[in-house]
Amino acid sequence: MKAAAAQRGRAGFTLLEVLLGMAVAILVIVGVVGVSLATMRLSSAIGEAEIEEMRSTVLEQVLRDNLEGMPQAASYVSIESGADGGYLLGIEDAFGLFPLGGYGMSVNRYLFRPVVVDGAVTLRLEYYYKTDEDLSWLEDPALPDAGDAVAAIDLVGGLSSAQWWILMREEEEWVPLELNDARVQPAALRLDMIAADGHATSWTFRHPMWQADEQGGIPTGGGSNGGGQGGGNNSGGGPAGGNNQGGGSGGGGRPIEVDARPPGQGAVDQRRRGSAVGGMRGGGR
Repeated sequence: MKAAAAQRGRAGFTLLEVLLGMAVAILVIVGVVGVSLATMRLSSAIGEAEIEEMRSTVLEQVLRDNLEGMPQAASYVSIESGADGGYLLGIEDAFGLFPLGGYGMSVNRYLFRPVVVDGAVTLRLEYYYKTDEDLSWLEDPALPDAGDAVAAIDLVGGLSSAQWWILMREEEEWVPLELNDARVQPAALRLDMIAADGHATSWTFRHPMWQADEQGGIPTGGGSNGGGQGGGNNSGGGPAGGNNQGGGSGGGGRPIEVDARPPGQGAVDQRRRGSAVGGMRGGGR
């Protein structure tokens, strides 16, 4: 009788066995969910990286279309910004690539304007008509009213700074764009951008009139020993640029720059004295 009762009692599970089974099941479920979430995060990261790469490619192509794909007679014009005292890049006497279209619509000047959006810098491309009533940017380099633009495209946002540099054909060093550089045809332009997360990108664009082999190659980024106007010593190497320190003896100009960081951090004033960080990658309104 006792043996039979013992056998009947062992037919079920004890409370401890049930709890252990539930714990094992929970561990398995947690493991499966964890692997699934990790896979989703990896897929999302890969997707975001591909999107950023596509944005960067599109941005670079738009810039090349507007800076390299223009008539040889086109000139670069520097314009002083009333907001921060920096200098903006304008293009004069060039039929720009109009948004969603081609050459034409009498759009023969345009402006790259850094604006602060949601606490960060956005690089905006603005197209303008040139009419008889217009004051030429060359006669009076003044910042045009953004409301007069035919169209505007936000090229890349989320920046802490954006800077333009020029390389004259007879020179061997990059110098910052300055107001007294109005109506110039440099061999090349360089755009340095720094994202809010510190990621840096630098792109070099050749003026259609000049070819790189005519001057023995165009340096891409830092490594040049500046002196000249607003220059300084640009120490660093590679296409991402370096740290441009000091101010050249012939200086006085400032690199084109808008900094979205709050006042008091000292970053803007230091760079305006001739220091500029080279390098970055880009991506819209």
